[in-house]
Amino acid sequence: MLGYIECNNDESYESGFQKVALFSKSNDPKHASKQVDSERWSSKLGGKVDIEHPLHGLEGSGYGTIASIMKKPV
Repeated sequence: MLGYIECNNDESYESGFQKVALFSKSNDPKHASKQVDSERWSSKLGGKVDIEHPLHGLEGSGYGTIASIMKKPV
């Protein structure tokens, strides 16, 4: 709907594309992160709290695991 396509969970950085990682827990969507560069992803953790982190740094009991990585041309 927003122009994203699945990219087989390829988390590598691709110039010219914006990638997002979708996290789920027990098949319920919990979170989305946006790729910044080859090592960092960006997340909003409520209100005015924005962080940058390694992609797998948010996996766990709160957000679950990465269910899908999607991309769209920038």
